[in-house]
Amino acid sequence: MHPFLKLFTQRRVIWDGSMGAVLQSQGLTGGQQPALWNLDHPDRVLAVHRGYLQAGADVVLSNTFGLNPDEFPDTWETLVAEGVRLARQAVAEAGHGFAALDLTGLGKLLRPWGEQEFEHAVSLYDQLASAGIAAGCDLIMLETMTCLREVKAGVLGIQAANRRLAGESPLPLAVSLSFAENGRLLTGADIEGAAAMLTAMEGVDVLGLNCQNAPKALIPNLKRLIACADGLPVLFMPNAGIPELRDSRTVFLTDPEAFAADMAEAAALGVQAVGGCCGTTEAHIRALTRAVADVPYIKAVKEPKNGLAPCRVSGHSQTVTLGERPVIIGERLNPTGKPRMKQALRAGDMDYLKHEAAAQLDAGADLLDVNVGLPDLDEAAVLKQAAEAVQTVVAAPLQLDSASPAALEAALRGYIGKPVINSVSGKQSVMDAVFPLAKKYGAALVALCLDENGIPDTVDGRIAIAEKMIKEADRYGIDRRDLLFDALTMAAAADPAAPTVTLVTVRRLHDELQVKTVLGVSNVSFGLPNRSLITASFLSMALRDGLSAAIINPLDPQVQSAFFAATAALGHDEGFARFIDRFSAVTLQAVSAGQAEAAAKPAAEAGSVSGAIIAGMETPAAEAAVALLDKGLPPLELIEKHVIPALTEIGTRYENGKIFLPQLMQAAAAAKRAIAEATKRMPAAEPQADQSVVLATVEGDVHDIGKNIVATMLQSYGFHVVDLGRNVPPADAVAALQKTGARFLGLSALMTTTVPAMRDTIALVRAQCAGPVKIMVGGAVLTPGLAKEIGADYYAADAMASVRIAKEVLGKG
Repeated sequence: MHPFLKLFTQRRVIWDGSMGAVLQSQGLTGGQQPALWNLDHPDRVLAVHRGYLQAGADVVLSNTFGLNPDEFPDTWETLVAEGVRLARQAVAEAGHGFAALDLTGLGKLLRPWGEQEFEHAVSLYDQLASAGIAAGCDLIMLETMTCLREVKAGVLGIQAANRRLAGESPLPLAVSLSFAENGRLLTGADIEGAAAMLTAMEGVDVLGLNCQNAPKALIPNLKRLIACADGLPVLFMPNAGIPELRDSRTVFLTDPEAFAADMAEAAALGVQAVGGCCGTTEAHIRALTRAVADVPYIKAVKEPKNGLAPCRVSGHSQTVTLGERPVIIGERLNPTGKPRMKQALRAGDMDYLKHEAAAQLDAGADLLDVNVGLPDLDEAAVLKQAAEAVQTVVAAPLQLDSASPAALEAALRGYIGKPVINSVSGKQSVMDAVFPLAKKYGAALVALCLDENGIPDTVDGRIAIAEKMIKEADRYGIDRRDLLFDALTMAAAADPAAPTVTLVTVRRLHDELQVKTVLGVSNVSFGLPNRSLITASFLSMALRDGLSAAIINPLDPQVQSAFFAATAALGHDEGFARFIDRFSAVTLQAVSAGQAEAAAKPAAEAGSVSGAIIAGMETPAAEAAVALLDKGLPPLELIEKHVIPALTEIGTRYENGKIFLPQLMQAAAAAKRAIAEATKRMPAAEPQADQSVVLATVEGDVHDIGKNIVATMLQSYGFHVVDLGRNVPPADAVAALQKTGARFLGLSALMTTTVPAMRDTIALVRAQCAGPVKIMVGGAVLTPGLAKEIGADYYAADAMASVRIAKEVLGKG
C-alpha cells in the first residue's frame, strides 16, 4: 500500500490551506496566473509550504492550480516541475508530509455545452499529470471541479499517465468536487450521482468536497457525500467564509478559531481528511489541527457486498438507485423491428433519437437503453454519437447496449455519470473484454445467464453461470451490487415451459444469491396475438418474484399499467404515490379522451417552435421557425411570441430546480437556431449599441466557463454579445466599450487573486468611458456585498440572473 494511503488506516490526514490567501496577504497579487510565482517568487512559495507543514499539514499542494498547457504552451512544464520541486523541498526539510500535484478545471466548458473537446481535455490532464509524476510528486489532487464530464476527462487523463509512468505502483489520486449549497455541480450533477461514478471508476482513492463557502454552510452536502462515499476516504476543504475586498485585497470573514470549531464538527461526522480552501491561512490550519486532534477517527468502510444493497447509476443530473424499488428501462432506442429508427441511424438523424428518448421518460421510464446495432454502421462511432446526443436532452441514466467491446468503450469514455452496460455473458472471452471496461470507466452491468454452451434449459444451469460471473467480477474488483442478472426471457410460443424457468431463476437469484435482476420482458410474447396482455401478465409475475428492473416499452399503456399496479400492490410504492399520480381521475379522463399518447410525447414532436426550444431540439426548432416564416409570420413576431416565451418557461424551470444547466444550454442553442432563421428574413443592419453587451474574464484569470454560459444565454435572447475572452486587461475592456458604444459590461472572475483586477477594470471604465456604463459582475468568488464594494452596479448569481439584468438595463422584453 502506498504510504499516503496507509496513513488513512491509522489516523485523520490534514491538508494545507490556500496558497493564494497567504501570498495575497503579503501583497503579492500582480494580476497573473499564480503558478508564475514558482518562477518569480520561489522563496515565498516555499515559505508558504513550510508554514503549512509547521502548522500540522500532512499534504501540501503544489502551486500549479489552474495551469493549462494551452494557455502557457512555452512554460507550463517548467511551472509544473518548479511547483512540485518547491513542495517536495518543503516536505524534505520538514521531515514529514507528502507533496501533491494540484490540478483543477481547464477553464473551458466541455462539449456539447462548450468549446472544449473531451479527448483534448483528457490529453491535457495526461500531460499535466505526466509532468508532475516526472517531477516526483507523491500523489495527485484534482480539485474544485464543477463539471462531471470534465471530472471524467481528468481522471482518465491522470489514469493514463499513472499507468504509463508509475506502472503497477500508481500514485494515489484525490478528486474533490465543488458543489453549490443546493448539492449540485455547475452542470447539474448531484452528490450521489457524482459519487456513484467516482467510487466505481478505477484509480480514485480519495473523494472530496471543497470551496464554495464556510464549513457550516456545507455540512449538509458533506453528510450526503459521506453517506455515498462507499469506502473511499472523504476529504473536506471548505473556504474561510465569504470574502470582502479591503485595502485592495480579498479578505475572508471566518477567523481561524471559528473555522476550526466547525471543522471539528465535520470531523466527528466521519471525515477522514480535512483542510482549507479559499482564504485559509497557516493560522487556520494550525487551529484546525488542534481542534480535530481529540475527535475520534472513523475509518472509511465499504458496505457489505450484498447484491440487493442499493446501487446508484447516474446521468448528467439525475441519479437512479437500483435495488430500492423496481425500475423501468425504456427499450425503444433500438433498431430491431423499427424501420424508422434504422432510417434515423443510417442518416445520422440524432433528433429522432432525442424525441424517442424524451417520450419514454415522459411516459415513466427511469433509464433508457441505447442500441444502434446495424450491420452496415460503424457501431463504435454511432453508439458514441447517439449516447452523447441523448444526454444533451435527457438527465436520466443510460444503458449502453452492444455486443462490441470497442463500441462500448467508445460510448463509455465520454458518458456523463455512471451508466449500465448491456451486457456481459458468462463466456470467458466476453468477461475478459467487458469487465475491465466496467472497472475502468465505472459502470453497472447486465450479466446474462449464458456461457460458451448457450442458454441452459434449467434453473440450476443459469444459477451456476451467475455464481461463476460473481466470482469473476470480484476478481476485477467489481462489486456484486453493480451486477444485474438477466435470467433470459424466452418466447412462450416456442417453449411453454420457458417462462416458468425464467421466473424461478429470478426468484432464486433474488433470494439465494441476493443479487439484482433484469429482464427484457417483451420477448415472452413473441409470436403470439395480443402481445401486450401476455407481456403485462409475465411482468407482474416477475415483479412478484423479485425483479429489480424491467426492460419494456413505456409507451405501451397495458404494460406500463401492469408495472405501476404490481409495484404498488407489492409494497414498492410508498403511499401509492406513483400509482395515484398515474391513475388519478384527471389522468383517466385524459386516457378516455384518447389523449394519453399525445400527452406522452414532447411538445417538439408537434412541430412548434416553443416546444422544440423547451425540449432542446435544435433542428426541429429551426424547421418549425422556417415553416412559420414561410406562412408569413413576421420575423420579430416569431421571436417575441414563440422564442422568448419558450426561453422564459425554460428559465423558470431552471430557477425552480426542475432542470439544470445542460438542459438550459441546450434550450438556448435551439433558440439561437430559431433566431438565426428569423434574422435571415430581416434587413441587414449593424448591431445596435443599445442592445450590445461586452463580456470579459478579467486580467489574470483564464477561466471562461461562466462567461461563456452567460454569452450563450444572452445571445439566445437576441442581445448582441461582444466577447473579449479571458485574461482581459482593463484598457481592453474600455476600448471595446468605446468602439461599440455599448453601455453594458459584464465581468467574470473565478479566483480570489483576480478580484482586484475586476475592481481596477471597473475603476478605469468609470474614469475613461463617456456616458453611463452599467457593470455586472459574477463568478465563483463574487458575492452581492463584494460586487458592491468593488463598484459594480449588479451582481449576477447565474446565467438567468444575467439575462434578467440585461433586460432591465437595455430595456429588452
